[in-house]
Amino acid sequence: MRRRRRAERGALLGAAALALAVTSCGGADTGGAELARDDHYRVTFEVEAPPSLDETGTLRLRVAPRGGWKVAPEAPVRLDLVAPDTLSFEPASPELPEGAAGEDGFELVTLLRAYQSGSALARGRLRFGICEGPEAVCVAVDRELEIPIEISSES
Repeated sequence: MRRRRRAERGALLGAAALALAVTSCGGADTGGAELARDDHYRVTFEVEAPPSLDETGTLRLRVAPRGGWKVAPEAPVRLDLVAPDTLSFEPASPELPEGAAGEDGFELVTLLRAYQSGSALARGRLRFGICEGPEAVCVAVDRELEIPIEISSES
């Protein structure tokens, strides 16, 4: 039993270190485009593009646990974003107050401003805690993400 838990914990920590590229951008109908998935959680995002250049839109990033795992509500939740020159985020590091994440997941929201139309790739570092079952085997997730953002020339 301990070997299995150690193997699962090692697999989770190894998966958390991988950077993922995403080729599609989702909308509200699909619940967002998937950025990352493993046996323990799923990360999706949704972009509401700004109505015109130099105005604001939103980026929503959601984390939902899977397979009997739960988000650790007492663990810090933070997303550090790095925008290309054509975008900016406010705040660039959205985080949840301690205890604000629910066991069934959380959502981080930041404002998005575009200075040029076209495709852009933002990078992010997502950190949160996740636990398995009532006898909680908990791990810290520290995951690099690549977030594709499409700004229409009609914006």
